[in-house]
Amino acid sequence: MSIEDRILKVALEHFSQKGYAQVRVSDIAQEANIGKGTIYLYFNSKRDLFYLTIEYAFRKLAEILWSDKDFSSILSLRTFVYDYFENWELASKLGSLVLDGLSLGDRTFYSELRKMRDKYIIENLDKIVEKLIKANIIKEANQRIISLFIWGNLVFFTTLVLKGEEIKLDKKEIWQMIFSGITSGLIK
Repeated sequence: MSIEDRILKVALEHFSQKGYAQVRVSDIAQEANIGKGTIYLYFNSKRDLFYLTIEYAFRKLAEILWSDKDFSSILSLRTFVYDYFENWELASKLGSLVLDGLSLGDRTFYSELRKMRDKYIIENLDKIVEKLIKANIIKEANQRIISLFIWGNLVFFTTLVLKGEEIKLDKKEIWQMIFSGITSGLIK
């Protein structure tokens, strides 16, 4: 693992657990076993580190969600939802970072966040939705809206519902309910 990835991995844990305001760069450096100055060789500022940590989380989640997907059947969408819930802790951390970032008052954050979301998640969901529409499996509709709807439901559920809750259902039951809910109005 590169030094930059090691820093980002540690930063993901710190920022998602404590929030931007409570994290000290020196704590990240100490846990990553590097000097504080080394962080500034890779990142311009704490805010830069925070934003790049969000992108790192998106990238890591995308690596999991999109590996070995065929994008040609309803099973690819089902597998996507399943993989998301199998990795809901990472997704939840990403959700925490996003909510924290939105509270910082940075006017460019939202547009940068949308670019990351689209690059790592939505563009691939669009591919699945497009193929499912062409295969006459789901109803023809605006594929971007469908992709955003799917992603929004998953993010809302993991970030605002599951986080901190004691869920008595097993993961399989949860993802089956979410998958059924997401697709109930879409499948022909």
